Amino acid sequence: MHPLRITILGDFWDCQIYRGRLYLWTMDGRLLTYKWDEFIESLCVEKELRLALECGFCRGDYLYNPNFELLFSDHEIVKVLKLKFEELSKRTFEFQIKDLDKYLYGEQENPLKTLCADSDIYNNHLYVATDFGLWQTSVHRRSKKYPVSSKPEKVWDGRLLSLKSSSNGRLALSAGDDGLFEFDINDRSYFKNTYLNVEFKKIERNLFQLNKRHSFLSNWNYSSIYSTSNVDESYMMLFGWGKNEMKEMELVYKKLLNESELFQLSGNTNRSQLSWGCDNKIYKTSISGGIDVIDYTQKYVLEEDTPAFTDIQHIALQPWKGDVVSGGVAYFGVIIECENALVVMQDDNDFFNIPDVATRWRTYPRSRRYENHLHVISEDRLDVYSFNHDYFRSQEGKKIGIRYREKIQYNQGYRK
Repeated sequence: MHPLRITILGDFWDCQIYRGRLYLWTMDGRLLTYKWDEFIESLCVEKELRLALECGFCRGDYLYNPNFELLFSDHEIVKVLKLKFEELSKRTFEFQIKDLDKYLYGEQENPLKTLCADSDIYNNHLYVATDFGLWQTSVHRRSKKYPVSSKPEKVWDGRLLSLKSSSNGRLALSAGDDGLFEFDINDRSYFKNTYLNVEFKKIERNLFQLNKRHSFLSNWNYSSIYSTSNVDESYMMLFGWGKNEMKEMELVYKKLLNESELFQLSGNTNRSQLSWGCDNKIYKTSISGGIDVIDYTQKYVLEEDTPAFTDIQHIALQPWKGDVVSGGVAYFGVIIECENALVVMQDDNDFFNIPDVATRWRTYPRSRRYENHLHVISEDRLDVYSFNHDYFRSQEGKKIGIRYREKIQYNQGYRK
C-alpha cells in the first residue's frame, strides 16, 4: 500500500503535532499553530472515504484498537478498507501556507529566538534542544496570542544535538562529544537513588550524565536507552524494573552493551554502518548492503536464564542512495536517511523512497493518534505522510517496524 500525503508549501525549520494541533517553525523566526483536525475535516473527499482520511491523518489509533480485531477477521471488510486507502493515496493534497489561514490558531515569534537542534512534546510541555542548552515551555494553551508560552525556562546549559522523551517522562539527551545524559521530567526520587547508586554523574537535581562517549542520537527501547554515534561505537544502556527490600518497584541499571557485542562484531566497527534502536527493535546497516535486526524483550533484562535479545536476522535491501546518515523506527517500518534520499522500508516488505534531500524528518511512535505519521521537511515544503498498511498485519513476530501494543498512560505523558 502506498502512503497518503499532504504537502504544505513553505520555508520551514521544524514541526510537531500534538492533541489536534500542528506546530510549524518557519525559517524567518515565526511559530505557527494550526487546528489540524479542522483542516483535515475540511478536505474535499467523498463521504465513503472519510473514515480512511480520518484514520490516516487524525486518528491513527482507531484501527489499531483491539476492538477492531473481529472486524479485521472479515477479509471482505479488510479488502474494502485497503481499497479506500489506495484510492486516497492517488489524490493530490497540496496547499500553499496561506491556504491554511482559516485554520491558524495562533502566530507568534519563536519563543527561543533561535533555531532548535531538536524538539519533543510531553504532557503539554515542549522540550527543545539547542546549542545553548535544554529548554522547556508549555504548549496546547488556550491563548491564541501565545499557543506556546513565550516565557521558556532554561533547564540546563549543555550543548545538545538531539532529545527523545519516553512514555513515563524520561528525556534521553545526546550531547555529541559530551556524551549521553538523562533528564527526569517528573523529578522522582527513585530515579535519583538508582543513578546515584551506580555513580552516574549528577549534573543538576534531576539530570545525570550516563556515559561520556559520543552520542548524536538516542532513543528508548522501553526502559533502556540506545545511543547512536557516527564517530565512536554505539551502545545500549540496559535498565529493568525490579523490587527493592520494601517490595516497591524500582528502576535497576543492569549494564552497558556495545554494538559490537549485540551484533557479534569482531574488531573495530565500521562507522559507515550505523545502528539505532526503538522499543523492541535494534537495527544496524551491514557491510553487505542489507540490514541486521535484533528483537529486544524488556522484561528479560534482569533475568539470567532468559536472553533479552534474539539472534541476528539479516534483511536484504535495495542499493543505498548514498551513505547512511541516520535512522529511525516506527510502527509502519524502518526509516533510513541516506545522503541522497529518505528510504522507508515498510513492514509489508515494500519500499517507499523519498528522493528529495530532507532537512528534517519526524515520526511519532509514542503518540496516541499520529503513530502512522512521517513528517518530512525539505527545502520548500512539509510533506505529511500517512502509512496505513500496518493496521492489517499481525503485530507478533514483525521483523520490520515496532510491534504495536496497547498504550498505557503514564502521568498523561502520551501525546493525544
